[in-house]
Order: sequence, then structure tokens, then C-alpha cells
Amino acid sequence: ISLNQLVVYIEATTNKEVLTLLRDECGYAQCSELSAIDYLAQDGEFEIFYQLLNLNNASRMRVKCRIKLDQAIESVVDVYKSANFAEREMYDMFGIKFKGHPDLRRVLMPYDWKGHPLRKDYPLFLDEEHEWKVYKELKERYKGKR
Repeated sequence: ISLNQLVVYIEATTNKEVLTLLRDECGYAQCSELSAIDYLAQDGEFEIFYQLLNLNNASRMRVKCRIKLDQAIESVVDVYKSANFAEREMYDMFGIKFKGHPDLRRVLMPYDWKGHPLRKDYPLFLDEEHEWKVYKELKERYKGKR
């Protein structure tokens, strides 16, 4: 229990099975949040968490699991439709791959972007080539506007 909320740790290989059980048998009908935390520097892993809501008794539950850097995890889009864009965002920002996702592609960054900006190993400054490209795009976009 953390902040009056049940927190459950599971094996990453069982994420879809556990979330399906929690939805069907325990009434957690909504996945209100889904994201990841970068622990790569400490132990070479990401922590993935699912925030679930039981609408019948207004209770919340957090389900957590860990995966290695190059490990993929099962998509839960067919369990919770709300996971669609959250999984795409995790792919885009962290590089986490979801097996069975219906449309796993970048959602925030341009398609040709290199790297994953929310990883702690991502460089804080762009290289000269990216800086020049961004400058040229902005200059063209706002040409003649003040």
C-alpha cells in the first residue's frame, strides 16, 4: 500500500494476463495512466506502470513491472484501448517495444528523429546538424510573419 493505494509488482512476461484478470475478475475497467521510468543507469532496466481504476468502488491500483533495455513487452491495447497512445509514447520517448501493438510508430517526435528524448542517456544538446535543420524549418515556417 502506497498513498492509500494498492501497488502490485508482477513479472513483465505476465502483464497482459494479469491486466486481463484484473479487468475481468476484479472490476478494474479503466487504465487511466501508463508510462515508464528509466532506471537504466542503476540496473539496466525500465519500470513500466499501469494505473487502474475500479469504477464500481472508486478504488485505484498500480501495477508495476521491470524490463531490460532490449526486452519487448506485450501490448495491452486489446485489454485497455486507452493504452494505444501511451504505448506509442513510451516507444517514441523511451524506445520500449510492444509486441502485438496495432500501430507502433512515433507519436510525438518527427519520424526521422534519432534517439529517445526521455531516456537519461539522451544528449541534452542537439548536434550542429539538428540545430541547423530546426533553425531552417522555423525560419521557413514563420517567413513573412511577425
